[in-house]
Amino acid sequence: MKNRVFALPFILLLVSCGGKTEESGDRQLSFKGDSVFVNAASPVAGTIKTTEVSKEPFSSEFRTVGVATAENGKFGEVSLPFDGRVTGVYVTLGRKVRKGEPLFEIYSPEFNELVKEYYQALRTFEKLKVDYSRKQELFSHGIISKRELEELFAEYENASKDLESACSTLEVYNVNLDEVSVGQPVSILAPISGEVVVCDLTVGEYMKSDEKRPVVVADLSTMWINAYVKEHYIGHLNSNAGAEIFLDSSPDEKIDAGVFNIGSVVDSETRSVQVILACENNRRLLKHGMYVSVHFISEPKDEIVLPSSAIFQGEQHNYVYVCGKESGVFVRRRVVLGSGNDDNSRICIKSGLAVGEKVVVDGGIYLAQ
Repeated sequence: MKNRVFALPFILLLVSCGGKTEESGDRQLSFKGDSVFVNAASPVAGTIKTTEVSKEPFSSEFRTVGVATAENGKFGEVSLPFDGRVTGVYVTLGRKVRKGEPLFEIYSPEFNELVKEYYQALRTFEKLKVDYSRKQELFSHGIISKRELEELFAEYENASKDLESACSTLEVYNVNLDEVSVGQPVSILAPISGEVVVCDLTVGEYMKSDEKRPVVVADLSTMWINAYVKEHYIGHLNSNAGAEIFLDSSPDEKIDAGVFNIGSVVDSETRSVQVILACENNRRLLKHGMYVSVHFISEPKDEIVLPSSAIFQGEQHNYVYVCGKESGVFVRRRVVLGSGNDDNSRICIKSGLAVGEKVVVDGGIYLAQ
């Protein structure tokens, strides 16, 4: 809440022993401690408006900034597993693809070395498998010793592990082991279903695996908004809280969002918590990486709420003026504030007031000491 400084250019405050008295014509105010006494004949009395304290449904509102991103697992940056030359491109920018669909292919000497290692491991394994089966038969007839059989079995087991490792390596690159051959290009497949949002490929181009990610596939039908909320607002958020998203490119457009996750860690520098919102993006207004404005609206709760004109800020505390038991008496009362609405025109009072009391909501400036 902004500090308020009030100036009374036409009111002269005179200090006297035992209290302060303000007089100007037929106006008269007197002060004693936290109490202010207003003469019924004073024009000030006619400017003071009061309201009875009650509870009403109130939603806290505040704003922050956020960054739009694809949902976790729906943004696939496709990198090159090997250095190689592009031999085929199967997609174009904006095309819809399914998970596992070929995007492009490259010819890579590194990949061919892996294929050679696979076939070498396969031949060794198959040879030792036949040898071991034959020597099992020889051992059963007492022609070879148990030690010879065990030594061959150890070789057979090692060959089996080598083949398993070679198979696993190729399977990482989605290679069909029944069709793979030395000298063939390797196909790079879509990691997820979605739309091709980046496609920077040219047939014949030689590319290195550490240079760039030439293809990006994303599903942007729903989006996450990563917002950073100051820690003193976190208590007003829960899984039922909502938010409105606004874009600089179309400030009149409003996108509804809901709280997906409230972080558990406070950033030590910004004293803020990451809050993830989820929202629909059927019209594709949100772009991955876009900055947005986030307007949070908490779930309504019954609270004591006052207009900001009723609240004053002292050197150490906030306070309001409460009507005394006698007419024309107003008592300064310390209050603890909660959050406000979007423009802080109405403020939640967390403590200091009770339902049924009467509070000055207008004209309190004339009561300030």
